[in-house]
Amino acid sequence: MKFSKLQKGITLALSMSMLVACNGDSDSDNDIGSGDNSWVAGEFKAKEIFANKCAVVRTGSDPYTNEVYKDRAGTLTDEKMWLRSWNHESYLWFDEVEDVDPANYSTPQAYFEVLKTFAKTSSGADKDNFHFAQDTAEYRKRTQGSASSGYGIRWQARNLDEDGRFTLPRTLYVATIEPGSPADTAGFIRGDQIIKVDGADFLNGNDVETLNAGLFPTNNGQSHDITVKDVFGAERTITVTSGSYDLSPVKATNTFVHAGKTVGYIQFDTFNISDAQDDLINKFTQFRNQNVSELVVDLRYNGGGLLALSSQLAYMIAGDVNTQNRDYYTLKYNGKWSNDETIGFYDKKIDWQNGNLTNIDLPTVGLNKVYVLSSDSTCSASEALINGLKGIDLDVVLIGGQTCGKPYGFVPTDNCSTTYFTIQFSGVNDKGFGEYSDGLIPKQNPNFQNEVRGCTVSDDLTRPLGDISEGMLSAALYHIERGSCPPIAANYAPKTSTTAKQVVGEPLKMPQDRTQQMIENNAIFTPLETTNK
Repeated sequence: MKFSKLQKGITLALSMSMLVACNGDSDSDNDIGSGDNSWVAGEFKAKEIFANKCAVVRTGSDPYTNEVYKDRAGTLTDEKMWLRSWNHESYLWFDEVEDVDPANYSTPQAYFEVLKTFAKTSSGADKDNFHFAQDTAEYRKRTQGSASSGYGIRWQARNLDEDGRFTLPRTLYVATIEPGSPADTAGFIRGDQIIKVDGADFLNGNDVETLNAGLFPTNNGQSHDITVKDVFGAERTITVTSGSYDLSPVKATNTFVHAGKTVGYIQFDTFNISDAQDDLINKFTQFRNQNVSELVVDLRYNGGGLLALSSQLAYMIAGDVNTQNRDYYTLKYNGKWSNDETIGFYDKKIDWQNGNLTNIDLPTVGLNKVYVLSSDSTCSASEALINGLKGIDLDVVLIGGQTCGKPYGFVPTDNCSTTYFTIQFSGVNDKGFGEYSDGLIPKQNPNFQNEVRGCTVSDDLTRPLGDISEGMLSAALYHIERGSCPPIAANYAPKTSTTAKQVVGEPLKMPQDRTQQMIENNAIFTPLETTNK
């Protein structure tokens, strides 16, 4: 089976489900004329006229894809006009975008921010909360290079108001640490609470510049002293130096016997690194050989990634009997950019380089039930896994918190050194359901389609992930044994964000960062200069 060019770039993230890197080649292969780049309200010229006309021209080739840059001399106006035409053609809600003069915006990125709908969902949330751009070099590095830089810490912020701003005293914890990262080497552990940064009081202090610099280093080789309090109340000061490190999508696995059943546990933090395929194959081969009869998949920090990888994981869970002649996901477009496209349950290993399925069978445990651990950082391709398995009547038990709510996706498209992400499709399962824009919700007795049988349980930072006494995992084990939620389940902490970004000025704000959540979600927080979503 050969993937289409579209499938190679599909991103359901938040994620996103990018099968391989997409350079927006449909936009850049042909120049159909120079044309006039002046704006006329309601008139949209072909995007190809402006594609790859750049104010700053790149030369050479992409170090990660080896594709020669197609940049040619142009202007910022050309770049903005390309955005306008491309977005109007492909954006899922193109008819809800106000056609504003690009001359009013100093950069293409600033203009892109308004090329979206500003409608709200029934809960009052933004209908489109996933519209963003990223430097292409950084995007390629994180998605193709499987590496990043910084400390390698996933923070968990609490005591946040409705706008994502801390209320005093500020509360910030270490949620996870990337193995082999500077934070791992320095000695941070899950559950550490930040007390001071380079001597500045984090809890109540006003020295935001010092706090930002210490928590979010902008370059490698920057050393800072961070004082933390561990789960037992003991304080210690750690000197940590920012640096580069590899990313590990699979961070913890375990197999144990509980209530006479062999239980497999796997923590999987991102669908966005194709190398994760081999890790999943190895772990599910072990689960199969160990005759695992119950499975717990920990996606509490998984913000999405490759929809094809999500489909593979779904197959490895459910097997042939449950998935035969069933659809994993159908992508619904705006009616003019592309035809709806159906993705099946991929049962073969993928050759990512050439974009095709191989003849190598995937291992499977062939279960009729799966436990999924979730939080508000469980997004996109992770939500597709939950919804896709429910679509074939697999018994999915959701343990943890309400997911982030992203039944949408996009093809990341590069133009003039910036990669743009605009919502281009929604996704539905085999039963045609996909409306969970306010998240999938664990309920002991579900009444609505976006409610999933399960238990609301807090993220227990006092225990390592994979520890059978950790809150979410222990609740899953209780449910495995008794078929019900624990009698006293911890309430899932509201106003909690497992993503953070740098800000300038007071008060310190750590809102949800879509770049982290949709592209990386690999335990690294990318500093941004503004608080704009």
